[in-house]
Amino acid sequence: MAVNMKQLIINADDYGRSEFFDRGIIEATMQGIVTSTSVMVLRCSAEAAQMLKDFDVSVGLHLELAEGDAAPQIKEQDKRFKQLFGCSPTHVDGHKDAHIRDDETKQAVADYAKSLSIPVRAHYEFDRKFFRGQGLKTADNIQLLLRKNAFQVVQSVGELKEGATEWVSNPGYTDPNSDSTLNAEREEELKILLSMELKAALEKNDVYLIDFREL
Repeated sequence: MAVNMKQLIINADDYGRSEFFDRGIIEATMQGIVTSTSVMVLRCSAEAAQMLKDFDVSVGLHLELAEGDAAPQIKEQDKRFKQLFGCSPTHVDGHKDAHIRDDETKQAVADYAKSLSIPVRAHYEFDRKFFRGQGLKTADNIQLLLRKNAFQVVQSVGELKEGATEWVSNPGYTDPNSDSTLNAEREEELKILLSMELKAALEKNDVYLIDFREL
């Protein structure tokens, strides 16, 4: 793979949180647009996990961290991940960026990622330097699709830089029973991801879709 190629990971967060959200993520995965997802293992059912196993997609750990020492919480969620999927995660990140909330947590996440040799999500340059300084891989760039309209998402394809970019997405269907602050927005995001306009923009700009296993 050429070093100067524009590579894009489209990662769907929050898998396992809601069957409505999961259905949208599975649909986008089936269409080949979502190449990676991050699982909330404390909420994910065995049935939801089984559905993901049918697809060639990278499956990461989406950490939910309460206050206090992160290390035992990470250990517990890693154990649950392996119970659900029978393997280790392909990458690690955090719900609402909990995995980079402070230096102690970042170090606990780095130690965990090093034990598995998996990439870590890093939103900011200083976080990338921190994780890469410990021999870990991260995407070169990161973009949030949150509340972007179709025009803005398609436009951002043309602005992608060389190297690997991660798009953090939250596709899904509206869940009438969810307490998530993102609900109806997920359905709009799913429509954008599945649009012909996005597909055409990716082809026009020679963007190569990858997942975290290819970093």
